[in-house]
Amino acid sequence: MTRVLLIGAASLALASCGSQESAPQDGGGGTIGTPGKTISTPASATPFIPVPSDLPVWAPAFPGAKAAQVIVQGESRSAVKSVVLTTSANVRTVVNFYNAKIAAAGLTASVTQDTPDGAVRMVESASGARDMLMIGQANNSTSITLAYSVYR
Repeated sequence: MTRVLLIGAASLALASCGSQESAPQDGGGGTIGTPGKTISTPASATPFIPVPSDLPVWAPAFPGAKAAQVIVQGESRSAVKSVVLTTSANVRTVVNFYNAKIAAAGLTASVTQDTPDGAVRMVESASGARDMLMIGQANNSTSITLAYSVYR
């Protein structure tokens, strides 16, 4: 049930942003560009890419988390960036970290869904941008997916 909820939320977020192309599977990593969409993936020799510097104030990278994938969809004012981070920290620790960051930014999540294996938060900034945070257990790590408006 938890995985269905998180997968459903992720699918909804990606579907609302445009097409759902997949990243390269050859292990070479790099950046794929199509009109209105860029996907960055790591090379197999270096399993992570730099964490974007434009994360929302309420959603900084979890301490020690690594970026596994960055997807930018759309152009100019309608661009949305999705960042997948991974960490060895447990789900509850990650959820508590982001709950504290949301509160410290003076924001309240308009959607809050918690399960034993994950959580979803939708946060609307003062500018009206709606951002989504999804946290879930994947194998022996915790996956953190942030989908946010690039234009702020």
